[in-house]
Amino acid sequence: KIFSPVQVDGKEYFVSITLDRGSSDIDGKTVDWVRPYITKQVESKSIVSDADKKIYISRKNYSRVHPNEKEIESHFLSKGYQSVCMEDMNPIEQIKLVRECTDIACHVGSSIVNLYYGKPNTKVTVLATKKENDLLSYYNVILTNNGIEVDNVLLPEIIDGSVSEAMTKYVLEYHGI
Repeated sequence: KIFSPVQVDGKEYFVSITLDRGSSDIDGKTVDWVRPYITKQVESKSIVSDADKKIYISRKNYSRVHPNEKEIESHFLSKGYQSVCMEDMNPIEQIKLVRECTDIACHVGSSIVNLYYGKPNTKVTVLATKKENDLLSYYNVILTNNGIEVDNVLLPEIIDGSVSEAMTKYVLEYHGI
């Protein structure tokens, strides 16, 4: 099984990374063996193509979603991205997909965790509001330690439950997306 315990230096570990929210402290030894171990397991169980995919990880199935999710998704589709929902895939399919991508865009949140298994030089655009800004450093540490390029984009503030579609589009274009 891919997510079975692993023996390292006589201790049993489950392959996962956990950080305290907002902390940038990572056990370097854990990071050094977790990523190669999982990557090897995924690649031995499925064929990872060399396709250069660009994906937008949509949150349209979640209750906590940006008011302009449809417009944001449409923007990325117009730039050649494929929209995916990680919850529709099992962990192996998620990691396989991430390994096949050159460009990934997503909102800050748990869907970022599998991006840890992306190839070095994968370009990741993380969308967040000012309220979610504290989570960016948490994920940046995990991704940049693996050679993944991260661009954090702060979306316009949500006021009274809405935000201007034009302002959202402007912010995305300003960042070259």
